[in-house]
Amino acid sequence: MNLKKVTAPAHKAINRRNNRKGVLTIVKKQGSSHCIIFSVQLAEELDLEDRVVVGFDKEDEKIFLAKKLPGITHDGYELKCRMSKGKCIKKVIYSASLVREIIETLHLDFSKKTSVTLYDLELDDEAGYKIAGIGR
Repeated sequence: MNLKKVTAPAHKAINRRNNRKGVLTIVKKQGSSHCIIFSVQLAEELDLEDRVVVGFDKEDEKIFLAKKLPGITHDGYELKCRMSKGKCIKKVIYSASLVREIIETLHLDFSKKTSVTLYDLELDDEAGYKIAGIGR
């Protein structure tokens, strides 16, 4: 093997990851389940077990997650566990209609990708329980 003629490709690898941990990932796959994924740590921080209430601030383009939210009376979405080695590593909501509403509210672009991860997190506990506000 002659390695003297080997050159690097003209195209450089692009590192799209950063050192921040994502708060919420929205997945929209063609012909597959659309889902919202968030960490077990966030679920624990919000004291969530098997359901989460979701709300929107469409003007400020934010999603809110909590056990309950002021002014919202529905009982929320079921949380599933994504398991690895017998341990729950992520919490998942499977809902195509909720994914569509999040995409519309946050004006997310899925034209060239199947998932978008959000990093902007604010926690509030003024209501007597923790509420997560998540934006782009």
